[in-house]
Amino acid sequence: MSQALPRITTTSSNPTPFALQIGGGLLVRNTVLSFAGQAIPALLTLLTLPYVMRGQGPERFGVLALAWTLLAYFTIFDLIGRATIKFVGESLARNENERIPQLIWTSLSLQTLLGLVGAGALAALTSALVRHELRISLALTHESLLTFRILALALPVVIGSRNLRGVLEVGQRFDLVAMVQIPTTSAVSLMPAFGTWLRLRLPGIMALILLCWLVNAIAYVGVCFQLYPGIRHGRFDRGAVRPLLSYGGWMTICNVLLALIGSLDRFLIGILISVQALAYYAAPAEMVFRLMIVPSVLGMTLFPAFCTLWTGDPSHLERLYARSFKYIVLLVSPLVVIASLFASDILSFWLGREFAARSTTIFQLLLIGLLITALGQVPANLLDGIGRPDLRANTFFWCIVVYLPLLWVLTKKIGLTGTAMAWMLKAALEFALFLLQLRKLLPLPVAALNRTGLPRAFAGMAALAVVMVAIKFLIPVLWMQLTGVAATLVVFAIVSWCYTLDSADRTGVGAFLVWARRMEPRAIQVNPVP
Repeated sequence: MSQALPRITTTSSNPTPFALQIGGGLLVRNTVLSFAGQAIPALLTLLTLPYVMRGQGPERFGVLALAWTLLAYFTIFDLIGRATIKFVGESLARNENERIPQLIWTSLSLQTLLGLVGAGALAALTSALVRHELRISLALTHESLLTFRILALALPVVIGSRNLRGVLEVGQRFDLVAMVQIPTTSAVSLMPAFGTWLRLRLPGIMALILLCWLVNAIAYVGVCFQLYPGIRHGRFDRGAVRPLLSYGGWMTICNVLLALIGSLDRFLIGILISVQALAYYAAPAEMVFRLMIVPSVLGMTLFPAFCTLWTGDPSHLERLYARSFKYIVLLVSPLVVIASLFASDILSFWLGREFAARSTTIFQLLLIGLLITALGQVPANLLDGIGRPDLRANTFFWCIVVYLPLLWVLTKKIGLTGTAMAWMLKAALEFALFLLQLRKLLPLPVAALNRTGLPRAFAGMAALAVVMVAIKFLIPVLWMQLTGVAATLVVFAIVSWCYTLDSADRTGVGAFLVWARRMEPRAIQVNPVP
């Protein structure tokens, strides 16, 4: 990078409040960079998966897949990540930059300690898991034990680097996050294939992955030291421990409840129908999960902005909250409409006609639930951003209370279609509860939604659906249908630009295009140091 990084200093003489610098162009840029950081490694994983599967064999590949699953579960020890974003964002909004180094050191110390506790728990469970719980052949037992122990070593590194990434995100430096994340996580995605090419066993592959994570963490440390030079003089602040753990504790409860909600449908299918039937539900559900990357990335971008704006500029917060619903509708509804209409064709191409015959309706119901869940990302992230993750946990609790009996009855009476229907209804209940919880704290008049163009976004979505239905059922040839879909999407984009997006939205997109053309590394400058 040719220019010096803008630094956040320990003085508070910045004439322009940090919150006021969070504009539309910056948020568009952050969303695109976040999407690239998620999508590129995921694409590399999908491309290399068949080679790894063939090279390692079914059992070794199963152990590798289980290692990723264990890592995902043990990131429950990531208590402090979003708490760090929350409190650093508040400090930036108040221009209390001298407090930031203490927050960073305290949160990083707590996060690393929790990671070490998680690593110890995983290492302690490894022997019992491999020798007694998992059906692993004797020839692969020692290899699996070593693989999981190396994975345990990686846990504090992964959790600590997440904390540092959050520090960059709340400073609105998603460009620096992408600069670190894209090459290192892409390397993590490629390491199984590279290790297979080198004819390494699983421990060797896991060691390569651990090396990539170490490089990732070191890179985040270096960039954070440049962006926040005051870190060099930071210290552990015992006064910050309690608020960080309190907020982080509620976030952990949210994550546990969310994981429980996410697994109930599959477990009940296995209990009430059969494990064999689960495949006809799990495959379309997995595809829907992959499509969630779009609203999830927007949520990742909104959360740091919500944290800062809640303290620094509440009126801007309300406008961003209202606009976010419009962005979700414009981005997600075309995916949902097209995938729903062509669900049978997609499943037939991917898994065969017999599979499509049994899973098409399931896929369509889950896609409707996807749109509702995507809309729920906005109030959910705002509840976290204003410091009320307890209300989000409360929402998840009541969702489980209603969802579990509903899921049981519909699965037993209707089968897999009933399971998908219950999931869709759960998404609607969750969204409604989020809105009700938020209504008490941040009353948003309907006029604000009208001013941001949300009704026009829904009207555009309805018009798009009508045209897509006509294309699907009036045009008999698939390639002509796809041509019509492409043309309709172009028209939808033009109409949305002219009539749904307002001048502020278009200015934001234009600012992003200027940045993308120049590839300027600067984002927000807070007290730049010459």
